[in-house]
Amino acid sequence: MARAGLIGARLRLERARATTTALAAIGLPAAVMTSRGRVLATNQLLDALPLVFVPTARDGLALADAKANKLFQQAIASGTGDAASGRSVPIAPSETSEAMIVHLIPLRRLAHELLSGADILIAATALNPTNLVPSPTILTRLFDLSPAEARLAAALASGDSLGVAATNANITYRTASTYLGRIFDKTGTHHQAQLVALLKGAYVPVAPSKGE
Repeated sequence: MARAGLIGARLRLERARATTTALAAIGLPAAVMTSRGRVLATNQLLDALPLVFVPTARDGLALADAKANKLFQQAIASGTGDAASGRSVPIAPSETSEAMIVHLIPLRRLAHELLSGADILIAATALNPTNLVPSPTILTRLFDLSPAEARLAAALASGDSLGVAATNANITYRTASTYLGRIFDKTGTHHQAQLVALLKGAYVPVAPSKGE
């Protein structure tokens, strides 16, 4: 029984490694973790980012950015399983690393069965700043912003001042300031210029529909 358990553990580990290796092939730093935050496997792209991802005691993983790491650890602790939803944690740019978004994806059903013992897939995407502005829908999905917060964030990213954005949205300046504070918390940024730089990097092109 002990030998069978050891063989099963090795098979699960190999499957986890295969998953992260496949993501490396498409350029995504990745890791597979348990619901308790224990890392089962990482790929070489994630390992090559020691200034972003930091190993911790008991095979854990943390983000070097303290504010982003708080959101990251909360996302890990928030639960897994079929009822759990994915989370996206933004990492603001710094002198040593570019802006990134770390996605935490719960493994469900078949994926969970194939990777028995694994609960969360971690995948990171680097943000390449552009002059394009992400849509409110994309901002809602990436940063868990409310629709009102996403519209305000998109307006700021397009170059509007907070006052102009508030006027165009038919809200008071005080309400806009409250929304902005929440946006800072959810995106891990601290001031408007930093926020705009991050949001412009969050642009995701949308494929045209058939006939366009």
